[in-house]
Amino acid sequence: MNVRVFYHDRCFDGACSAALFTRFYRERIRDDVQFEYMGLLHRAGALFNEDDFIGDENAIVDFKYSSSRKITWWFDHHESAFLTPEDAEHFERDTSNRKFYDPGFKSCTRFLAMIAEQRFGFKPIQWRKSYIGPRSSTAPCTRTRRPRWRWQNGHEAHDGDRIGSGTGFWRAAHTSAGDCAFGANSVRSVDRATP
Repeated sequence: MNVRVFYHDRCFDGACSAALFTRFYRERIRDDVQFEYMGLLHRAGALFNEDDFIGDENAIVDFKYSSSRKITWWFDHHESAFLTPEDAEHFERDTSNRKFYDPGFKSCTRFLAMIAEQRFGFKPIQWRKSYIGPRSSTAPCTRTRRPRWRWQNGHEAHDGDRIGSGTGFWRAAHTSAGDCAFGANSVRSVDRATP
């Protein structure tokens, strides 16, 4: 079985949400699966390519809603989650208990952790008081002494097409998200198609 996880690319919260979703899915839904990852970016025109939704299950974390019938999981916290009123109506009619939205959360990772614990009995990590959520910095990523912030600043500022690819990215997200991810043996990152 293949689970394809779409996440907000070039975003620390998006990477951590993908890592946490993977661990949650393995521990509470099914553990005999392969995961593939595809970063999503905001851009003009269609945000989603229906042809990319080829997993047996397809999840979107920390990114806009898609009304595609192929999306089986969705977690988001952005006020701008719905592109159209029809998308919002589609979400409201969904009864799968696998699509979740709360704009009151600053972090999708925290939101996903709360839903996973309350609805599925998954206790992922002990939260520290450090802030996981959107942040910006004008300082170069090498200026901070905290490894997580150094990685986050560099990740969010990166303009290359390959950020988010490979096991080094997922090991960093794994470590940064408080040991919430997975082993590299079943990880496969998917290159984004150039728009």
